[in-house]
Amino acid sequence: MEATTRSNASRAKTPDAPRGTDLTDEQLAYFRRRILAMRAEIVQQINLVHEQAAGDMERAELELDGHHHIAEVDHDVLSILSTRHLDVLNALDAALERIDDGTYGICRITGKRIPLERLEAMPYADLSAPASARLAASSSH
Repeated sequence: MEATTRSNASRAKTPDAPRGTDLTDEQLAYFRRRILAMRAEIVQQINLVHEQAAGDMERAELELDGHHHIAEVDHDVLSILSTRHLDVLNALDAALERIDDGTYGICRITGKRIPLERLEAMPYADLSAPASARLAASSSH
């Protein structure tokens, strides 16, 4: 245990050590694995959405004109889903960058630590819950 403490203390002085986060290497590795798994799932979902959209377009070409609006609505819904997936994918990529640069788990507005409970619920979070609520409230006005 004492060796671990000394190791962590010396690690904190190295240039590759996380700057600003007090998460352990094990915690960072855990969140990296979770984020990578979420990322793989999102990429799979994006591919499915695109396949569905392509299939809908092919079916729409075969249907009578009166039914084209159904395919168009489905395509719009799939487009919205795809955009949402891309937003989450970008957030996941940004979280991986924060792990690499040592700022993972730090609120980008307050500079304070994001509680582990929030990171567990949303591993790509870059805002604490209070900062997120303040940002949402200010953007709704």
